[in-house]
Amino acid sequence: MFKRYKIRSYEMGLLFRDGELRGLVPPGTHWYVDPLCNVHVDIVSQRDPWLIHKKRDLFVKSGVLKDHAVVLDLKDHERAMVWIENRFSHVLPAGLFAYWTGPKNVRVEVIDARNVRLEHDEMKDLMNKVTEARKAAEANLISRREETAAMRSQANTARLLVDNTVLMRLRELEVLEKIAAAGKLNIILGERNPGEKGLADKVVNLL
Repeated sequence: MFKRYKIRSYEMGLLFRDGELRGLVPPGTHWYVDPLCNVHVDIVSQRDPWLIHKKRDLFVKSGVLKDHAVVLDLKDHERAMVWIENRFSHVLPAGLFAYWTGPKNVRVEVIDARNVRLEHDEMKDLMNKVTEARKAAEANLISRREETAAMRSQANTARLLVDNTVLMRLRELEVLEKIAAAGKLNIILGERNPGEKGLADKVVNLL
C-alpha cells in the first residue's frame, strides 16, 4: 500500500511509525510503502512559530527537532520570555513547549520565578513602555471627553440663540464688546438696497 504526502513550503511533516515519532519530513511530495498501515505523517504549519501537537512529549524524548525547533520543558519554578523577530512576544508558564526556529527568528530566555525581584533590563523597559502607553491612552481619552463636552455645550448654546432673539442680540453685543476692547474699531456702513432697512439702523438698534 502506497501513501502520498504533499508538504508545502511553509509546512513540516512529522513522521510517525508504529505511533513513535521517527523524524521530520521537509517540504515536497513524498511516497511511502506502508503494507501494514503503520506509517503516518502529520503535517503542521510553520507560519506560526509555536508547534502545537498532542504528542509533544515525544519530541523531547526523540530529539528529532534538534536544529529545527526550540523545545522547552519548564519546571514549576521556571518561566520563559519569548522574543519573535527581535520583539518581545509573551511569557511562558511551566509546561512543555516547542517553537520552530526556521521561518522566524525565535529567542527564548528561561528565568527562575523564585526570584521575586525581576531585574531583567528588557522586561523593565517593556513594563515602562506599557505604563507610558497606558498613561497616554488615558490622557487621550480625557482630552476626547473634554472636546465632546465642549462641542455639546456649543451646540446647546447655538440652539438657544436660534430660538431666542434676545439672547442672540446679547451674544452679538458681547462679540462687539470683545472686538472693541481689543483695539480701535472702525465700522463702515453702506446702503445697497434703499428698499430694505439699512445696516446703520440695525447696528443702532443692536447698540
